[in-house]
Amino acid sequence: MNDKTKFCCSNCFEKGLKDIVESAYDAKSPLGNCPYCGSSNVRLYELGKHDELQNALYNVISLYESGSKAGEPMSMILQKDWNIVSEKVETPSRLLLSLFASLFENGMVSKGFSTRKFRLRRSAEKPFVENGSWSSFAEHIKYKNRFHIPFIHLNSIQELLLGLVEDIPDADSNDLFYRGRITNSKTGFKKEEMGAPPKNLLAAAGRVNPSGIRELYLCHDRETVPYEVRATVPDYVSVGTFRCEKKRRVLNLSKIDQIVPDFTNLHALRLLAVNKPLLHDFAQEVAKPVSSNPNAELDYLPTQYIAEFVKSLNDTQTQQIDGVCFESTMYPSHMNYCFFDPDDWKCSEVETIQVKEIRIRTN
Repeated sequence: MNDKTKFCCSNCFEKGLKDIVESAYDAKSPLGNCPYCGSSNVRLYELGKHDELQNALYNVISLYESGSKAGEPMSMILQKDWNIVSEKVETPSRLLLSLFASLFENGMVSKGFSTRKFRLRRSAEKPFVENGSWSSFAEHIKYKNRFHIPFIHLNSIQELLLGLVEDIPDADSNDLFYRGRITNSKTGFKKEEMGAPPKNLLAAAGRVNPSGIRELYLCHDRETVPYEVRATVPDYVSVGTFRCEKKRRVLNLSKIDQIVPDFTNLHALRLLAVNKPLLHDFAQEVAKPVSSNPNAELDYLPTQYIAEFVKSLNDTQTQQIDGVCFESTMYPSHMNYCFFDPDDWKCSEVETIQVKEIRIRTN
């Protein structure tokens, strides 16, 4: 490396490595322009000078072995599977090669490392589905056995998913949520009719709740509501407003394949590595639209199973998990929430609107 390329900055990395670089800054860290991401007047980090970044990177590299013709270059693995380099870096391979050079200079990798191909080593950690196949899990729970699945490792699911629990603000932030119901007239529904179905009415199965179990689905913005209730022209839709009156903790399923690794914990890295294909399939399942035909609720079973397990953790965890959130499949890039205790929410106001236009996009 030359003097120009031996410095980078925390903006070059995604969460995880970014935190490690920032923790290594001190009063002696020089200020300047980053040659990799283009950030100006930032604290610079000298590659190869600090152990923390090199050790974190080496922990990931140690999960793989070379010598397989079917493998991939380490630079591709680190970016494709681990998302190490920030989008701000125009040429990620250039930064990765500089990182490899610093590892070589410190005797952590051998000559020719950057050109070799690698594959994942065998590990003591196992996928949360024993055979590593989400499709076989989905097939089993739909058509064979719904309540006792011997090849599911719930401890692994718990360890992976708890890293996706996040807080949502309370009433002080004026955070509002919305729920819709199609109505026959412009009069619409009353506030007390906008919550989850009462116990004497069988709650229909949803992406998160099994049939008969009351949970409250809310949208985080009003525009999503007509899409979620599948309203059409000229339907009337009552839109209820719900205020978040206290802090709540939800499992964010939209980030299921974006778990931020703990680069200092080898066990956590191994567990994440062997489960990455499953987590990717799980993310695809959550994002997949489900048709309205009568058999469609079978397609909800795999995600219901995971959500019910998450809910069961409230019996053993000191910190309550109030629900899950996921991206709307009907209106992408907008978030939906499902809260386990529907009676914990009150509708503050209702407005009934009429659908005037629908836009349909096809392939």
